[in-house]
Amino acid sequence: MRFKNSGMIIQDTLEYYGTYATYNGDETAIKKIINGTPSDYYEFAGWSPDLSIPVTGPTEYNAQFVFVGYIDET
Repeated sequence: MRFKNSGMIIQDTLEYYGTYATYNGDETAIKKIINGTPSDYYEFAGWSPDLSIPVTGPTEYNAQFVFVGYIDET
């Protein structure tokens, strides 16, 4: 299984058919990368596809984010 953040590989693991993929890093430390720079305006929201789906073959899990910053329109 391959875990990616903004297209960059952050973990490769071997999981068996019918088991569940597990990310072994600190998910709270995952930052969205914009133009090569970590952004504080986004918060890690989970993985796509969801880790609650059993493994059925080689899969890439992509970090998903929600916008938590603000836009100053003044």
